Amino acid sequence: MQKRHLLAFFLLMSVMLFAFEVKNAIFELELDPTGATLNKLSVQGKKWCTGHEKQPSFDDQLGQNQNENLQRIEYTKRLEFALREMTISAASTKVAFSLRSLAFPGIRLEKTYLFSAQKPEFTLRWELTNTGENPIALSLNTRALLFRENMSNRYLHPQGADAFKEFQADEKYIFSQAPERAFLAVRNDQNDGAVILLPPEETAGVLNWALNGPFGGYTQEFFAMEKTLQPGESRAIEIKVIFTSDVAGCVASVAPRKASLAGVLPVQVERLSRTKPKAAILGVKGNPRAPEKFIDVSFNRQFNDSWRSVRLPEDIRELPLAVYQIENGTHSVDRPVEFSRQGEYLMLKVPGLYPYGGMGLNNGRAWNVIENGYLVQKSQPFMVYGKVAFPCRIAVNDANGKEVKQEALPAVGALFTNSGFERANPQKSYQPEGCSFVGRKTIDTVWLESAPGTEGRALKVDTAFWDFILEP
Repeated sequence: MQKRHLLAFFLLMSVMLFAFEVKNAIFELELDPTGATLNKLSVQGKKWCTGHEKQPSFDDQLGQNQNENLQRIEYTKRLEFALREMTISAASTKVAFSLRSLAFPGIRLEKTYLFSAQKPEFTLRWELTNTGENPIALSLNTRALLFRENMSNRYLHPQGADAFKEFQADEKYIFSQAPERAFLAVRNDQNDGAVILLPPEETAGVLNWALNGPFGGYTQEFFAMEKTLQPGESRAIEIKVIFTSDVAGCVASVAPRKASLAGVLPVQVERLSRTKPKAAILGVKGNPRAPEKFIDVSFNRQFNDSWRSVRLPEDIRELPLAVYQIENGTHSVDRPVEFSRQGEYLMLKVPGLYPYGGMGLNNGRAWNVIENGYLVQKSQPFMVYGKVAFPCRIAVNDANGKEVKQEALPAVGALFTNSGFERANPQKSYQPEGCSFVGRKTIDTVWLESAPGTEGRALKVDTAFWDFILEP
């Protein structure tokens, strides 16, 4: 590729982040990939307030003690999570997000919501994995704002082995370090509300903080212990939110902690408990280093996996290369992209938008549309499949890449330069074996054993064809 054409590969697709709706028989809600937070919530027709002055629910922080009086904090609500999976069944709706930490290199955070379609409850699970080469000590805390507007909200805070403190507006904040029973709750005058059940062996502290604004109310905040993750080790933390007409009964069933807490108390917990009132919290953004020499490229994902080509500058064709996905402006070494060299071309494997089955033979149907950069299914069940743009970084002089042999690529006749995305289904008589379906400018279609140059664009179809996903 001539140097004057390189600029095109430095341009990343710019898309607006958006919050999307999730619906099933019990829940109607809105999730935002920025922070993987809960923005709106309705449970069996009852609306809940989940945000206050642009503060959504289940906004997370990753923390690390630097010394006995200082803790570094990464605010994940400032970062975009990748939508990893959304699956719908008669039992539940699952939405899974993924994030690579910028402040704590090597940490991968998987955040998964599981909304029951049979009873008013959902679970939220965090999984922290150390993908790096060195041990990393880390804690996690999250903040929710669950209350009902235009009615009395009474907050329940644990006290001792079998009691709780109930309050409405008479506390600036109330905090408990390592409570014997791990929960937070809110209810109205009729004992109807929500109970957040926390993992007792993980709970370093719980907090209710008074809110200013038209609705008032209090936050519900959970702080987990700091623990060290060895390379390759993972740690899971899970909470459950139950909506019930008998909050008092649900709270009474919460058992006291049976084992002692493992790990280290976060400095933030000790500051809130006033054990260390002068301790400091330092917010950090992280500044991962880019390779000395690299090329950033971006493709649009198609319905299934596709192989795409980049013509390499002559001076790097023989050098060691690696390709990584880009997240929040930097490359993720734990997300390598498969590639193969073919002369002057670098062939990259771009993952499809239906990695876990999707709509099967209906891939490419007209009711799939792109909204704010995400592929959305507009027919029931309403789905969001993921972000269309796939930015990645070609790192020069990096020998750790996931290079595959040419035999791993599709055979000739199924691979066209930036065009052949789908091969024929030999079980369908109208799809010739060994050929690909090619739409030319979306006007007509033809089955070809090869496609000249880059004129063709292919996509999976059933009995008709629709627009392919345009390249950036």
